[in-house]
Amino acid sequence: MLNPITSAKVYILGDLLALKQDPLGFLTSCMQRGQRTVNLRFFNRSGIMLCQPDDIEHVFVADAAFYNKPIWLKSGPVRRLLGNGMVSADGDEWRKQRRDAAPGFQPHRIFTLIGPMSEIITKAVSPWKVGQVIDLSREMSQLTMRIVVQTLFGTIDQDETHDLSNAFDTLMTRFAAPESMLGLRALVLPTMPSAAERKAGIILRRLARRLIDESKSEVVPRPLMHSMAKASPAALTPTDIVDHVLTFISAGHESSALVLSWLWLLLSQSPRYYDEVCHEVHSVVGSEQPGEQHFNAMPKTKAALMETMRLFPPLWITGREARETRQIDGRTVNRGDQVIASPWAMHRSPQYFANPNEFVPERWTDEFESTLPRFAYFPFGGGPRICIGMGFAYTEMLSIVCHILQRVRPEVVLDKTLKPVASMTLRPSVPIRAKLTPRSQVFH
Repeated sequence: MLNPITSAKVYILGDLLALKQDPLGFLTSCMQRGQRTVNLRFFNRSGIMLCQPDDIEHVFVADAAFYNKPIWLKSGPVRRLLGNGMVSADGDEWRKQRRDAAPGFQPHRIFTLIGPMSEIITKAVSPWKVGQVIDLSREMSQLTMRIVVQTLFGTIDQDETHDLSNAFDTLMTRFAAPESMLGLRALVLPTMPSAAERKAGIILRRLARRLIDESKSEVVPRPLMHSMAKASPAALTPTDIVDHVLTFISAGHESSALVLSWLWLLLSQSPRYYDEVCHEVHSVVGSEQPGEQHFNAMPKTKAALMETMRLFPPLWITGREARETRQIDGRTVNRGDQVIASPWAMHRSPQYFANPNEFVPERWTDEFESTLPRFAYFPFGGGPRICIGMGFAYTEMLSIVCHILQRVRPEVVLDKTLKPVASMTLRPSVPIRAKLTPRSQVFH
């Protein structure tokens, strides 16, 4: 039986208390109830969790026009991190931003970035030596940071990469508590940015303005800068462009870095499949620069990435806010209600995935994918608001995996207990460190 104090907290905070104590466990338990929907309450906010793919598709696709982005993407911490960029903007403003940025993410433009990506990756990993132990989490974060900045926006040196990475980390710590990530803490107790957060914000915006200014003098502008430059001055203010730059740097490096960090961990724990991935890279790519023609012939590597995003989706929770009264499977959703969907919980549903908590990349066959409901697997979200950088992310991650395995084979060394932490993204609780072993071990 709950004591009176705990009972009062539950009454006041509703499901926020359970979400705070174990967010991933709470969402999983909701999924395991066997209900299509689960009613939720966060303080004075009503919500509903969707536990069936077709209901998620109904809200995210068929009924998309009747829902806004969820409350947590409008919170103060998100605005301080991303301003009014594409992640946090809504309605006509979001549509305008998406339309302006879309040309920069067309497949033919992304493929032109493979060469520049390769140069950046080669420079980053060439100092790596067999026997060295590295902080893979940090290396992946800084590498994807350099890739997204230098391919889409402009030049950045090592010191700036370090400062930029630290600034993002500082602002991301605000989301370590689920009630902050979901934008709900302000409903109970308003919070102000710390001195460190204010300093981090200044660093980010100063760098963004520098990249914007330098791009104006480039003879051949980078894809995203080119797309934004074509927008009319009335469409994009200087502040809008800064917000765009910060949004794409944050979203573009964080998710890819996390997927890669989890990938190396899972492969290290599955040596047989790791051997197969290494063999595929060496037989398909060899010593050549990885490119589109190679990526299309690497099913095992792609399956490993897909399975990693199934088990550890960077976007562990997503949702919408009802703009007006709607119906979901006979359940009334009122204006302002939060509608939640969890890739973390859905991806581990035994209804769609055998051995759901195990790393089984072999499951990803064409036949399996053809039978999987559309929103049983959605690591990049879905509907009109699906991640605009999905193609960029896949190309970037495949390029990084190929370049690294051409040189060494990282083997993760766990000297501390590691678990996923539900922040704004799904981060490891401790840095993922790895020993660099010879690639020839693939053929032992």
